[in-house]
Amino acid sequence: MHCVQRLSVNSPSLRPTACALKSAPRAQAAHKARIGMSRLQGPLLLISDIDDTIVGSQEADADSAAFTSLWHEANSVLESKHKPVLAYNSGRNFSQCHDIYREKKGLMPIADMLICGCGTRIFNRSSDTDEYVEDHHWTQHISKDWDLATVLQVLETAKARFGSDRVYHGEPQEQHEHKQTIRVTTPILQEVHQFLATSLGSSVLLIIGGIDPHLRSIDVLPARAGKGHAAEYVRQKLGFQHEHTIVAGDSGNDEGMLLMPGACWHAIVVSNAVPDLMEKVTASLQHQSCRAENNSGKMILSTQPRSAGVMEGLQKLGFLR
Repeated sequence: MHCVQRLSVNSPSLRPTACALKSAPRAQAAHKARIGMSRLQGPLLLISDIDDTIVGSQEADADSAAFTSLWHEANSVLESKHKPVLAYNSGRNFSQCHDIYREKKGLMPIADMLICGCGTRIFNRSSDTDEYVEDHHWTQHISKDWDLATVLQVLETAKARFGSDRVYHGEPQEQHEHKQTIRVTTPILQEVHQFLATSLGSSVLLIIGGIDPHLRSIDVLPARAGKGHAAEYVRQKLGFQHEHTIVAGDSGNDEGMLLMPGACWHAIVVSNAVPDLMEKVTASLQHQSCRAENNSGKMILSTQPRSAGVMEGLQKLGFLR
């Protein structure tokens, strides 16, 4: 039985707002200034984070609109086999992805696929109905060796050991059968991370996130989940070669796809990336100076933030010309 999530591309709630339409002239100017008369070239699979990568605060709306215009133009003029394909890879759950679609009406392309909850859920958009359908094969795949009861027990032990005022669960919407998120005060972050790693072993994936200097988060996921594994699953499912695949992101939970061991796809790190991620990316480039050789993927450190940085990366990689 398939779980159908009703989010229609043609829904009135997703049409551009007056604000978005007012941004159009600025978007067109930004578009021309950065990329001239360039056009996206396929085949291309773009797997991108949403928040602070494709969209951001209101001052980033013009660039988001320019990116959306660029994407829609390519889909309207290119032949089917060369049309770009977009997958959002977000820490948001499905409902929260719908929320950002509504909030940024017309300022972000509707994705062909949604990867939600840091790679714990995948949804495919039906070309017939424009509705998203959950990929249950992926859900079954990540369930192997995952024991939610044990995870919950270890998290309760952590709360008791370190203090429930310093280790506690995140918001209810952040939790589900294959994802548990806790908040941890920064001074004990590494100690709690080590305790969880030792207690849960190789059956889980631990992802440190957040930018608050005093309070961070740890996502506890199945070992087979995470943004990197989900991105590779989508790439294989859609049949794209590594050289035609690009991942883009800005935050700690994007590390799994931006720096995935063995991945040969291209990666774009936007200029507003959080310091922790930028340090790891820089260190990776220093230790893997041959990454861009031998048909391996290239890492682009954009000089522009958010969607402007994504467009810059697409241009440097030769997909925008």
